[in-house]
Amino acid sequence: MRITILFGGTNKERLVSVASAQALHRALPEADLWFWHVNDTVHEVRSKTLARSQAAVRGRIRPG
Repeated sequence: MRITILFGGTNKERLVSVASAQALHRALPEADLWFWHVNDTVHEVRSKTLARSQAAVRGRIRPG
């Protein structure tokens, strides 16, 4: 079974979404990670990128 964690979003709740994604990814490290950027684009990201919470919270995650 393939698991995907989609996090981020276009509203203020994205901060909660990022924190939740970090917790989920610790429990499910094999899950694919997709970030929904505030500019309404979606990008696949690596686990180390999600771990850098400040970049994620500020919407600065870059693809890859």
